[in-house]
Amino acid sequence: MPIPLKNPIVLECQNCHFTFKITGDDLSFPHQCPKCGADDWQIKG
Repeated sequence: MPIPLKNPIVLECQNCHFTFKITGDDLSFPHQCPKCGADDWQIKG
């Protein structure tokens, strides 16, 4: 059973600043940025 997060985790691509939210339903995230293809994520917040 998925555990919802109180606050979503926001990852930001360090190359193009695209943001990706992890809400808790699925903790996986794309290895490469869907916008620019870089794989340099950093957690925002």
